[in-house]
Amino acid sequence: MASQATSSSTRLADGIAGLVAGSAGVLMGHPIDTVRVRVIVGGKSPLEAASWALRTQGLRGFYRGVIPPLVTNGIVGTTVFSALEAGKRFLRPHVEAGALDERAALAMAGAFAGAVVSLVSTPPQVLKLLCESVGRMTYYLTYETAKGALVRLRTGSEPLRARPLDPVAGVSLPERMLAGACAGCVGWTVTFPFDVARNRLVSQGDALPPRYRGVLHCLLTSVREEGPRVLFRGLGVTLLRAGPVAMTVLPTFDLVREFLAAHLEQP
Repeated sequence: MASQATSSSTRLADGIAGLVAGSAGVLMGHPIDTVRVRVIVGGKSPLEAASWALRTQGLRGFYRGVIPPLVTNGIVGTTVFSALEAGKRFLRPHVEAGALDERAALAMAGAFAGAVVSLVSTPPQVLKLLCESVGRMTYYLTYETAKGALVRLRTGSEPLRARPLDPVAGVSLPERMLAGACAGCVGWTVTFPFDVARNRLVSQGDALPPRYRGVLHCLLTSVREEGPRVLFRGLGVTLLRAGPVAMTVLPTFDLVREFLAAHLEQP
């Protein structure tokens, strides 16, 4: 019964921490999204767009329309982080037995979380599923690897973990934030070409004959006609959002989960 109670409290901590982290990401990213849209639509520079919004609408203008994504991303955060931690718990015995490498297990748990959130948040699409799985796998693997590397750089010794797949111990908040920013940027950079292809495939609608016959044909045609840079067009603006959001979401999840786990599991 004790282990069952602990397991339930752990899952509750995962869900609440994911909800808080997802909401925190929206509060950080929404003003950047507001500026990004004005850059794309109005052709202004980011600084001009931010100055115009502040001058004409004040600080409230940066958060116009924030409620729907706040609710949605809170639910998505609960789903994705709960799936990630469930995947880690499932794979931990295999890591402890030496049958599976720890980084491979973390990557698999991240891919599982991406697949789950893709199925929950959007209608089933193979390309969306691929983007989410690869993106989340890269995202969480980069975050944990970067945290370990930063602790190793600061202390000169291997970072400690209570168990395989547990978070690295002794990571400062600035180190968590830097690792989160790296994770957000790397995750988006890896999946950005597929996101470009997905947007182009969606935008062609039901035209007959279709301009693009599939993902690979879309990527090859785009590169042939517009050059390789087309696959990363708009990446810079995307990373302006990805870094700050990830450096908010991931440390928030870590810290809230650690706090809740410590208090919910007390006898």
